[in-house]
Amino acid sequence: MNGRNIGAVDLHANHPNVGICYLGLMLITENYFAKGIGTRLYHFAEDYIKRALSYHTIRLGISDDNNVTGFWTKMGFVLNTKTYQWKGEGKTSTVREYDKKLDV
Repeated sequence: MNGRNIGAVDLHANHPNVGICYLGLMLITENYFAKGIGTRLYHFAEDYIKRALSYHTIRLGISDDNNVTGFWTKMGFVLNTKTYQWKGEGKTSTVREYDKKLDV
């Protein structure tokens, strides 16, 4: 905002399959939480994925350690039934994958 970076989006093209864009990370500086910035950032990323990349599906994983399921379901993501264990430094987390089908 106002020329300063306040977040980042990490997209993985054709991952894990052709035509799927994996949203690896969407991060916003904490003092911008609950101001609609996350929703705007996501819609910008979705538009880019549809128009510039022509992908038909966005996929993301939500760790049980991260309480953001409500946001992503509000954005239209649905559980795809794939669950896996992610091993980080000193702990293991359960990750559930969510998909959103796009009209391209």
